[in-house]
Formats: sequence, structure tokens, C-alpha cells
Amino acid sequence: MRNNYILVATDTESVKGARVSSKEIAAFRIEESLWPLYAGTRNRKMMAPGDRLLIYCGGTRSGARSIIASATIDKVVDVRRPNSVAELQKFLSNSPSLMIEMTNIAVFTNPVSVRPILEKLDCCPSNLSKWGVIFFGGVRRISDTDFDIISELGYST
Repeated sequence: MRNNYILVATDTESVKGARVSSKEIAAFRIEESLWPLYAGTRNRKMMAPGDRLLIYCGGTRSGARSIIASATIDKVVDVRRPNSVAELQKFLSNSPSLMIEMTNIAVFTNPVSVRPILEKLDCCPSNLSKWGVIFFGGVRRISDTDFDIISELGYST
């Protein structure tokens, strides 16, 4: 059975102290076809090859609060040598325990702003003023319906 997830990127700092937007983090991970999962990341043990992914940019900087791409999990691998993770050479971050190798990566023609579609999504809480909680924990599992709604909006012209 295939599952669907939203991966969450957040604003951070570079190793040189500069502010880095979640969109820059996500773009780097997309370019590398790798997404880190940390020891406390929600749903990390359930993720498997063939599962579908959406990539969400959180934070407050440019490009924030939107879903920018889709992908498929090719592999989920243990990180044996955290120092070899390229992301750690550029951005301040904890060492990941797992890495998702992504395939079928497609950057959306139209990044999908989440706020206008909240009422259409199954994963949203009944109190829509608390919608941000759906992105806590780094990875959110979503229904096929939610995945399809968001994907269609991202690819529409």
C-alpha cells in the first residue's frame, strides 16, 4: 500500500550565519534528490519506497507557506556517517538519522498556497485558525484525496 506525505522545510541559517529561507533549503534538497529525516521526525519509520511526497516551505521568508513540488520515495537509507551529508556543510542543522532518496521530482508550475484550500483538505483540524499544526513534526501523512487536490493545483496552468 502506498502512503502520501508532506515534507516540511523551515527557515534556518547557513554555517556562516546568514538567514536561509525554507524555499532555498527545499531547492537544495530537490537538487540533491535527498531529504533528511531526524530522530524526532514524525512518521519517519513508516515511510517506504513508492510513497508519494509533497514538499512544503514553511517559515516567514520569501516563498513560505506553499507546497512547491512532488516526488516519490526511491529509498530510505540509514545515515552511517552524518558528516558526509552535504546539507550539513551548508546549513545549520542536526545530523539526520535517515535520508530519503527521491525520484520523479516535479517542481510545480504554480506553488500551492495552503491557506486558501484549507477547507478542502482532510488533514486540516476542525479549528482552521490552528491550521499550522498540520506541518509540525517535519512530515505529515495525508490522504490520496489531499495529495490529488494539491497536485492538481500545482500542475494547473
